[in-house]
Amino acid sequence: MRTQRGFTVIELMVVVLLLSVIAFCTTLALPSAPRRDPELPVPASDTEVFVKLTGLAVLLFGAGFWYLVELRSPGRLDRFRLGQFLLLALTYSLFFAAFAVLRSHDVSAWLAVGIAAAVSYPLTGLHVATIVDHRFAWTAAAPLAAFTTAIVVVAVYGDGWRPFCYLGMTCATIAFLTLTYPGLVRAHDRRRNTLEGQLTQAITELHAPSTNARHAITSTRSLLATEDAVEHETLRDWVSQRLTALEGLLCNHELAVEHHDRMRSQEHRRERRESRSLAESYAGPLATRLPQACVALDEAAAALAAERRAARTPAPVPTSATASTTAHCIACGHACGPEARFCPSCGTTCATLRNCRECGDVLRLPRHLLAPGTGESLPTTHCFGCGERHAG
Repeated sequence: MRTQRGFTVIELMVVVLLLSVIAFCTTLALPSAPRRDPELPVPASDTEVFVKLTGLAVLLFGAGFWYLVELRSPGRLDRFRLGQFLLLALTYSLFFAAFAVLRSHDVSAWLAVGIAAAVSYPLTGLHVATIVDHRFAWTAAAPLAAFTTAIVVVAVYGDGWRPFCYLGMTCATIAFLTLTYPGLVRAHDRRRNTLEGQLTQAITELHAPSTNARHAITSTRSLLATEDAVEHETLRDWVSQRLTALEGLLCNHELAVEHHDRMRSQEHRRERRESRSLAESYAGPLATRLPQACVALDEAAAALAAERRAARTPAPVPTSATASTTAHCIACGHACGPEARFCPSCGTTCATLRNCRECGDVLRLPRHLLAPGTGESLPTTHCFGCGERHAG
């Protein structure tokens, strides 16, 4: 899903300005024309003028490149950035660099143009092929490079037939734009409708995860509202952190829905595009992050609830057989047998086990410490843990 705008006019102007500065600096190293009159300024040579027009040629090539790519595949340049276009412009500018070098060695102008074209155009086509495809490189980008460099060649070496060349180029450009611009508009309208439909579908698919997130937040808040003295503070902080993270994602979901609704109510294309871009920037990461954050919060809340249950649950109650096997005489400490009623060492009556019916806690009642005369009638006792009265 697209969240940022790609190749822009600002980036094009930055590259043009940069290459113009480079071209101007290059002309300083070129040999100047001979000075006929010491009092008059030195006239600029044809080569200097040719190289100085590099920025204009790059500007025209960049504009044409954007138009042709958008005409062929709208949205292809969404991920095309300043560095990529700078590399492409440098490859294209090899035409002017090769021409300047050849002219500085007294090669004729038209021969230098032919050699520079043979050096620059194939490299430019190969570079464009890595960006779009080979067919576009040789059927669109290469003719565009030849057309834009021809403008500079005509400007410098056109002489008397310069107006007629520019008139023909202008007519060809206007005819091409007249024939292709309606198709470009229709292609962009279809793409805009496709992107808006994809955004609507993405917002709809986020409805179920957002509902689950709200339920998880509500239950977790209820869990945290109950204070428990035995729980660990680090575990509670862990739950709070995951709760805050999920609340932030849910806030982004609400912003995405808000911008989506605003997009559907806007009539102007620019405002609809801005609202769609904002909604995409919020909704894009939520498709994976919202369910993951919801699962993480559920796990943390379940861990906190389990910690509380473990703190409140009594230890397992041993069975009577196990208790008898591991029991020892309370009078002398000697181990008693599983069915022993008296200690085999000192003869003291073994303790009586009383199990709680509610919590399962066990009370060991030392019969030999009871007051004399109680006989078989043992006193009434209650559970240490819950206070339930023992049976019997």
